[in-house]
Amino acid sequence: MSDFEDLFDRALAEEPVALTPAGAARREAMRGALERGVVRRRRGRMALRWSAAAALVLATLPALRGPEWTPIHIEPRPGPGPIARADVEVVRDDPGVLERCAGSAPPRLVQRIDDDELLTTLAAASRPTGLIRVPGRVILTADVLDHPQE
Repeated sequence: MSDFEDLFDRALAEEPVALTPAGAARREAMRGALERGVVRRRRGRMALRWSAAAALVLATLPALRGPEWTPIHIEPRPGPGPIARADVEVVRDDPGVLERCAGSAPPRLVQRIDDDELLTTLAAASRPTGLIRVPGRVILTADVLDHPQE
């Protein structure tokens, strides 16, 4: 008789141990978790078995397919309708084409001015300020915008 069998024989021969209420609650919580784990493992094994069987069936299908199988012909769907026709005229060597097709130049929105012109223009617009130059930046000493930008 091995030590393992002896251990089980002794465990079966002893009287059941009475647990405290906390111990009984812990045992029940462990039992629920263990039962869920057993069920989950069994489902996983069953899923693996069914997947393997399905893969085997799918792998043998091409071998079972014989010459009696014919491809299915599917009719194409009708398109969106007739394609609209576009009239195209090619213009070659026409010197006036640029004048006819070119738009007018957009108005110049940015005008470059120096520091003194900026301060004079702001003062004339009732927005007096000063100018601070630091490496890489120029800072105005007062807020000159009606609505500060984010």
